[in-house]
Amino acid sequence: MTASILSPPLPWMLVEKLLEKLVERLLDQLLPPLRPFDHNLPGPLPQPIGREQELQWLRAQLSPVSPSTVCALIGPGGVGKTYLALAIAHEHLRRAGSRWERLRDRFRRPPWGFFDAIVFISAQGVRLSSTGMRSRRALSELSEITAEIARTLGEQELLAKSPSEREDSLIQVMTRRRVLLILDGLENMSSEVLEFLHQIPTPSRALVTSRRRPNNWPTLELKVLDAKSTRDLIHREANARGIPLEPEDVEALAKAAQGLPLVIVLSIARLQQGASLRRLLDEMQQGQGDIAAYVVGQSIEALRRDKEDAYRVFQALALFDFNTGAHREALGKTSGLDPVRRDQGLMHLVAWSLCAHDRREDRFRFIHPLVYARAVQALEQDPEASSFRERWLSWYQERLAERPQNIPLLRLERVNLVQVLAFLKQTERMEALARTLWESHILLNEGPVEPYLDALRVLLHWALDHHQGDLLYGLTWQTIVRGGPKWEQEFREQWWGPLYSLLKENEQTAIQAEILQRRMAYREAQRKHITREEAYERMRGALQLLNPDRSDVEAEWAISFC
Repeated sequence: MTASILSPPLPWMLVEKLLEKLVERLLDQLLPPLRPFDHNLPGPLPQPIGREQELQWLRAQLSPVSPSTVCALIGPGGVGKTYLALAIAHEHLRRAGSRWERLRDRFRRPPWGFFDAIVFISAQGVRLSSTGMRSRRALSELSEITAEIARTLGEQELLAKSPSEREDSLIQVMTRRRVLLILDGLENMSSEVLEFLHQIPTPSRALVTSRRRPNNWPTLELKVLDAKSTRDLIHREANARGIPLEPEDVEALAKAAQGLPLVIVLSIARLQQGASLRRLLDEMQQGQGDIAAYVVGQSIEALRRDKEDAYRVFQALALFDFNTGAHREALGKTSGLDPVRRDQGLMHLVAWSLCAHDRREDRFRFIHPLVYARAVQALEQDPEASSFRERWLSWYQERLAERPQNIPLLRLERVNLVQVLAFLKQTERMEALARTLWESHILLNEGPVEPYLDALRVLLHWALDHHQGDLLYGLTWQTIVRGGPKWEQEFREQWWGPLYSLLKENEQTAIQAEILQRRMAYREAQRKHITREEAYERMRGALQLLNPDRSDVEAEWAISFC
């Protein structure tokens, strides 16, 4: 006898859904379209089971009438904090695009309210170092977090500001717009993040997840699932994967899983791949301490033992940012697998519920920080770890060399490109660092400038110590153009004098001209606004610099001016 599927929806629920769709269509035809909604959420997941009271608590805390702008979910690893945070975020995302929900909310007491944007940020516990990668407690810096908030909100001009100025500006933005900020894994973030959270203004809200209580904000300790919800989740996962389970099997698995959703999901995935229930139960009984971490480890060990190609892709994915993930082609290159073996490996990773696939962007990312940490450990223990890193680096160098045809891809890879710069800086590959800085100035155009400028400072120090000004060709000039006024001042006061003799004559001329041009433009802006005719003449002069016989520096200047 097999376990029955979850109970079907009641007839009145189906009627309500049908009426909702009809009203929604009618309102769509009668009213103008809703404004675009800014967010960076990963794809939606199935509705949480056994968490309705927790969802109601979150709705109340995030509503416009809540007295606190920050609330927290706490609990052990694998209990479902991230899942629940994403669930409430996607609920608000769906409601924001529904006129029916906006109509219903007028009659709710208290109203749930609507957000203008949602920003999801998850801390990672891994950093690259000169000796490789290490899984450790890493601090997610506030400057990185505010840069991601600015990008998601479309406030690109804030990226050129200093971190402190950007923080102040974002507070103003979050006063004008109702933003939901979700910080996942607050215990891995710097103390500055806590200070920033204290400044979150009404009408915006922040939701944080942590393994321990972060402050005196309203906090909900997420408990393990009760017995009924545990069984319901087992049924849902088993039915979705076509796995028949006897009632006694469900009870045994529910008891061993101890109500941890992550343990249940991974265990059902293992059953689908051919593992016996008895073996899974024995493994879980042997686990000590954090059972979720133990079950993750057992799943990965089975992957290493039985699916060699999947394990190689699993190791390769550890080199990429946890939130950003990796493109399919990048994983193939990094793992050293041909397309057929790569795709088979990725299929197994998704089937084992170790990673998720974003079909729209064809990107893959780990489903949980515990899985990510174990992947880093697996890579670091592999004798081929350095080969993985070299192939990873090579893929990015090849993509940068192909610009500008693949600018959309490079935009998606911005966070991973920052990791490439950090790796080259830490391993002191200065020629490669110079080339990568030159080819990745998209980081200056659209992303936070701090990581780029940090790498450039290392290169400038090295060039001065080794009298290698040729590595700086074009870099110093283009950074003045795009690095913002503070960098221009720093360069002029700290770097220009010592570097002058190391630069080629045309580079010296270009920098002098740019500094002079900016001073004149600033003085002119203080006197009056530029006229249409003056702008036309300057544009025509810039376009003349695009003639084929002009230098790359002059052409870059013209493009920047235009």
